Amino acid sequence: TGAIIAFYLSIQAESEETFLRLLEMAFMPRDESFLQRYGVKQALPAPALWHKTCGDNSAAHHGQGMYHALWYLGVANEFSQAGKPQSHPYVERTHGSTKTGLIKKLCGANLSEEILENDPEGRALREAALTLPQLENLVARWICDVYMNKPMDRLTWRFGYSCSPRQAMNELTKIYPLIPPPTPEEFREACLQYRSKKVVLTSQGVTFETFQYNSQELYELYLGAPRNSKVEIRWHPLDVSSISVVSPLDSKIMIRVPNKMRNLPPLSFGEAKQIRRKLYKSDAELSAEAYHQAAVELYRDIHELNQAATVAKRKRGARATDKQQQTKALQAAKSVSAVNTASSPVLNLQALTPAPTRK
Repeated sequence: TGAIIAFYLSIQAESEETFLRLLEMAFMPRDESFLQRYGVKQALPAPALWHKTCGDNSAAHHGQGMYHALWYLGVANEFSQAGKPQSHPYVERTHGSTKTGLIKKLCGANLSEEILENDPEGRALREAALTLPQLENLVARWICDVYMNKPMDRLTWRFGYSCSPRQAMNELTKIYPLIPPPTPEEFREACLQYRSKKVVLTSQGVTFETFQYNSQELYELYLGAPRNSKVEIRWHPLDVSSISVVSPLDSKIMIRVPNKMRNLPPLSFGEAKQIRRKLYKSDAELSAEAYHQAAVELYRDIHELNQAATVAKRKRGARATDKQQQTKALQAAKSVSAVNTASSPVLNLQALTPAPTRK
């Protein structure tokens, strides 16, 4: 049908994180809050589970995160041939429509269609006045109110009347029932902590990326597990404050374990590694106060990058600032959920039942 069911804007490079954020957006309820958040008149089609995902050969589509997410959803995956975009023409056709219908016409775009344009980069820098949330709202308005309602020749030929992607989706949902998807919260709990690794469980907890993680629940798990047993841990790359440990006694149980350094600033694992490398010290030689001081210097360096003269340095600073904001939002969401939910950090993975696959 050519319908767009989800979109996600980020200044970060393509990664498993952006891929999972896109999938999470696909399950967002299309209620009044969706209309108010993006300022659109009509929402995207109702969330539903799909049968097959077609992706390119990007490294983000071959990682562990994508396989965990698709395994949870029960969705088949298909890749196009390298260097042959015609194997999935409907994907490239949507990209082309977005490029010609929106991107080339945005303020600050350096893809001007004007043949007499002499300085596209300079004009783009002069006209660039949109923040990322503003650009996201503009993209949402174009997708929901323009693209989805514009008749397409191939849909008109298929259905026999002037048909848009929204009309095609409405017609097909009357014939084929929609498979109910998981909620964004269920998907986030099951797939956001997608990286996994086997580490040794000791009486002191587990050690990961030079940080030590332990809790009373993990110690009780150590007492019941065989000695020198390895446990599977899962973590979010933007948050060092806690990790999750899958029980070796019951793979359906996952325990959230906090960092033994309780007063750390909001840091990602990459930033913590950068701090240790800069100070030539291991984590055992650094206190929470030392991490705070180094984090302040790191923020100052990022601020200087944002004020740099070259575009490349400003982009690097903007990406680092965006990651810091995501880390702070992630830790804030964790603290709010801990207050609103029960005090037990144990999560039953069996309760997050995957949606049924199509026969």
